[in-house]
Amino acid sequence: MAYTRRTANFEKNETFKNSENSSSTAGTSQKPMENFVSLSSINPYITCPLCNGYFVDATTVIDCLHTFCKSCLLKYFDEDNTDCPKCHYQIHQSHPSHYVAFDRTMQDIVYKLVPGMQKNNVEENNLSLNKRKKKIRNVGNRKKNGSFEKDENGGELASNESSETSKSNEEENKGKEVPTKDDDECCSSEQDPSLMHRRNDEPVLIRLIPDSKLDPIDRSFVRLSAFATINTVKRLLAYLLFADITKYNEFDIFCNYELMGRDFSMAFIRKTRWRNKPEPVVLMYKERLDF
Repeated sequence: MAYTRRTANFEKNETFKNSENSSSTAGTSQKPMENFVSLSSINPYITCPLCNGYFVDATTVIDCLHTFCKSCLLKYFDEDNTDCPKCHYQIHQSHPSHYVAFDRTMQDIVYKLVPGMQKNNVEENNLSLNKRKKKIRNVGNRKKNGSFEKDENGGELASNESSETSKSNEEENKGKEVPTKDDDECCSSEQDPSLMHRRNDEPVLIRLIPDSKLDPIDRSFVRLSAFATINTVKRLLAYLLFADITKYNEFDIFCNYELMGRDFSMAFIRKTRWRNKPEPVVLMYKERLDF
C-alpha cells in the first residue's frame, strides 16, 4: 500500500521556511543565506510511476535502473507483464521478478525527506503482521475444538468428521511454526534486507577486455553478483565508455570466443563457459555486428 502523498502540506512548510529565512537574513546581513528546496521539485525522483505515491520498499530493475514500489512492481508482473513499466525494456521472458532488487539507498532517502513515513510504514507492517497471526491462531483453535464449519463468506471449512483428523494433524505438527505470508515476504520490519536480496551470495569476479577497435576501461576487474546478467555488463560498459547507458546494444560480449546471450547470468557463465576455472572470468567486449 503506497504512502499517501502530502505534497501540498510540504510545499506550505517549505514556503514558510523560505519566508522566515528571508526575513531573518534581512535584519542580519552577516548570516549566510540557507538554500531550501521545495519537496515538489524532488517528487519526480522519489515517487513510484505506477501509483504516484512515495516509494514503499523501493525496488529497482537491475538492468534499466528504474525504481518502483515493491508491491506495485510485483502486481504489474502478476498481470503477465515481463517488461519495465517505465521504459518497457523486457526484463526477462519468464521470471522478471528475479532481476529486481531492493534499493535500500533510495528508501533511506525517501524516509529522510518525508517526515513520519518510516514510522507509519513500520506501524502498518506490525499491525498487518499481528492481524494475520491472530487470524491463524483463531483458525487453529477452531480446528482443535471442531466448532466451525463456515468461513467469513459462508463457505464450508471443516465438518465434524474431519475435526478428528485435524486434531491428529495438530498433534503431529505440534511445536512447528505456521508460516505466515509476512514471514515469506522480504523486507518486512523484522528481517534484515541484506539477507533477502542476494547481498550475501558468493560474488563473481570478471575481467573486461576490449578487442582492437574499442578502448579499454580504467578498471577492468569488476565484482558482480552471481545473478547479474550480460545485459548488466553491457550497460556498465555503455556508461563507462559513452556516458550513455542507452547505448548498451552497441556491444557484444564473448567468453572463450563464444557469444553470450543477454540473459546469461554470471553464475551460469562461470559454470558452463568458464567451467569453474580460477577467477576472474574473462569477458571480451566487441562492437555489435548486425547480420
